Amino acid sequence: MTCACDARSQTCACGCSAACPEAPRRLSSDPERYPVEPRIVALVYAVAATDGLQPCWSCEGHPSSNGSLLRGPQVWFYAADVLLPALVAQRVAELAPKLATRWHVVLSPFSPEPTAPTYVLEAQVDATSRLEDVQRDAAVIADGFSDALRQLASRRLASARAQRRW
Repeated sequence: MTCACDARSQTCACGCSAACPEAPRRLSSDPERYPVEPRIVALVYAVAATDGLQPCWSCEGHPSSNGSLLRGPQVWFYAADVLLPALVAQRVAELAPKLATRWHVVLSPFSPEPTAPTYVLEAQVDATSRLEDVQRDAAVIADGFSDALRQLASRRLASARAQRRW
């Protein structure tokens, strides 16, 4: 199938963008029944496009019947190295002034096996949180995500090298 995006990929593995109409299906392990929800696609795509990270579950957030938040947006992911979730946490901490809600990275108690821990990037919602705001936050985090993590990793490496020089 040819992707509808400008890149016209045959597999949509071209890394075109989260705006690709096929992205919600291509990012899902069960695309027919559970395509990635529209308001979290950008963040799932950003995580998937980052070397060493693999998303495994996501939610765009949902309101309860009374209008409060039942669940905030979140992306669950695996990491090839324990440093990567720390870099993700550092990135969302840097973005805090631009976000409506505080976000964090936690270790999920639901990992398929002990050698493959699952991490959760999620909004910390409360009674005052608005779904539109935390969904906008997800888009802010997604913007430039991979590049920002690479820059953070480079800075950490440079700092470690500088500390080795006595």
